[in-house]
Amino acid sequence: MRTCRLVPAAGGMVTDVSVRLESWYIPADDGAGWFRLRLVNAGPDEVTGFQLCFQSVVQMTPVDSFVTLVARQSGHHVIAAPSVVLAPGGTWEIGLLACGHRPGHANDGPVGAYVVLADQSTRAVRTAPTARAPFVAVGEIPASLVLAAGAGDDVRAAVAMAAACEQRLVGDGRGVLDGPGDGTPLHVDLDDALGPEAFVVTERESGLALRAGATGLPLALLALARRHRSGGEVGGEHRPRWSWRGLHVDLARQFFPGDDVLQLIDVAAWHGLNRLHLHLTDDEAWRIPIDDYPALTDIGAFRGHGLPIPPLLGSGADAYGGSYRPTDIAAWVARGRELGVELVPEIDLPAHSFAARAALAELGDPGDTTSARTVQHFTANVLDPGLTATWRFLEAVFGSVADLFPGRWLHVGGDEVPSGAWSGSPAAARWAADRGLPGTAAIAAEFIGDIVGLARSTTSRTIGVWQEAADGGGVAPGDAYVVGWRTAADCRRLAAAGHDVVAAPADAYYLDMAASEDWDEPGTSWAGHTSLAEIESFDPVAGWSDIEQTRLLGVQAAIWTEHAPDRPTLERLLHPRLAAFARSAWTTAP
Repeated sequence: MRTCRLVPAAGGMVTDVSVRLESWYIPADDGAGWFRLRLVNAGPDEVTGFQLCFQSVVQMTPVDSFVTLVARQSGHHVIAAPSVVLAPGGTWEIGLLACGHRPGHANDGPVGAYVVLADQSTRAVRTAPTARAPFVAVGEIPASLVLAAGAGDDVRAAVAMAAACEQRLVGDGRGVLDGPGDGTPLHVDLDDALGPEAFVVTERESGLALRAGATGLPLALLALARRHRSGGEVGGEHRPRWSWRGLHVDLARQFFPGDDVLQLIDVAAWHGLNRLHLHLTDDEAWRIPIDDYPALTDIGAFRGHGLPIPPLLGSGADAYGGSYRPTDIAAWVARGRELGVELVPEIDLPAHSFAARAALAELGDPGDTTSARTVQHFTANVLDPGLTATWRFLEAVFGSVADLFPGRWLHVGGDEVPSGAWSGSPAAARWAADRGLPGTAAIAAEFIGDIVGLARSTTSRTIGVWQEAADGGGVAPGDAYVVGWRTAADCRRLAAAGHDVVAAPADAYYLDMAASEDWDEPGTSWAGHTSLAEIESFDPVAGWSDIEQTRLLGVQAAIWTEHAPDRPTLERLLHPRLAAFARSAWTTAP
């Protein structure tokens, strides 16, 4: 592991912005509420033996006994906990701190954070804006639900898993699904004839009755808890409009700890979604371990001054990044299996490979003079089909991903190959000549088709691609499912051409689009601005024929993280718009 070079800042303080402090304000029905804090290490070095300092307009007092308020003067706080070791990629969940008075704005939260090490040296810590939490509507719970006597072990296990998810998300100790023994009885009957994810809730004199299929029971229980908390309609028949109800999250451009992905699985399940598409590689970083290529994560997972990948997207001079361990991914797979959320790993190929090429010199043709530039202004970000090393690499990558993610799906990208790619590569020219291919577009189509074929034969998975792979002729209907991302019209056109389509149009379902034109609103706007009302009113199949609709697997919201460097910003972009998206993917019959 490389050592991070620390640069003295003004006043002798050492800058280490790869460590960040994140904070959430949790309102209370009575009283001032709480702040929840956590420290994240997105650098390559362990941080230990430290005290955390920050300033805040609101005075804070730790609630948990293992956290000590060492000192406080006006708004300056010093807190510590015994034996905290902040490993690379790790977090310190500081917990709740009671507010001295109710904050009125985000800027009333922690600012100016730094850590004091055992030798009394200091490191400045990047401080994320305070978010408002929780994003799950709490409200007054009408009544907790208690599983009626006589339930089988499988039902009890599903209730326990759903109740644990509820508490992880809400954390207020007032669970719908794990309430006191005097709550409303819940009678659960398994009925696979309803369909894999449909459920029916009926009110009885003796409580509530829930009928659901075994595989969809966790989502049905969470929907019941969610509707209780929000005051929404509980009774009736509830059916998914589509079998694919997904959330795509970009984990490459910013580094989020493994526990954050676990939380995203909880979020997806809470909202009735059943796919989590994990974008694990891109130009800015490679996050997934590949057994035969340790340099992909040793080098390709970090960026910083003097490193093969330079500082990008505000990460600064210090080494920033991280990768996910097999144990992280195993925990994601287990959590998804518990809650009915299937994971869709993505390795973005053959473009968006700057990080891979920065880590592995053998992936570049030494005679290549190509200067093609991507829309994100990268050069040398495309794999070369004329190199034997490319095919060894792809086979190893697909094998490792299949071992780590034992699900049905594998997404291989296929998007945004720059015009002019391979034009200066002798190896690619020989490969193209052998196949009679005239230029970039033809090479891209042939290469992507071969990548999809290799992924299918290596993994026996259903392969996914972005729409460019279909538009360019790289895949034909039946080769892979296609994620349409540019516009709703593109999604319909792909379906009309016979492709199995997941609709994720950027102008409606990209949640990294700012919610409004307000200058202070986080996000981007290249596809416009996407308000909550616009998501609620959008119908992805408006104008589609019946035949076209048969090709629609479902819908997917997406968030890219160029403008989401921390979890509070990610949550602000996701919520409450994700809830509106998720509601549109279900139908309810009274």
